[in-house]
Amino acid sequence: VTYKYRYCKLLYKNIIFIELQGDSRSVLIKMIPTYKEGEMEIVSSISTIMKKLDDRFLQISRTSIVNKDFVVDADAATKKEVLKFDHVLEGSEDKIKELLKCMKL
Repeated sequence: VTYKYRYCKLLYKNIIFIELQGDSRSVLIKMIPTYKEGEMEIVSSISTIMKKLDDRFLQISRTSIVNKDFVVDADAATKKEVLKFDHVLEGSEDKIKELLKCMKL
């Protein structure tokens, strides 16, 4: 990815989640706290990012992608996923059910 006018190589294993920002033109990539700066915001779309990721990632809503390796708990009734490092995201009920099937939570 290009971040602050320089090219950065990100390791998938360090990405916790990716979330569309309010301006709908940029995404926040949240990483483990000890990796790079912990997060970076880049100009891109969720769909463009999703095409570049491997099968450990799942788009849980129109605005969020999670790394399944960091999911601690998920509940389709509340539409919430709890991730490591105290992150909570909301997703669609169907996507959370899909997440639960592949995670066997």
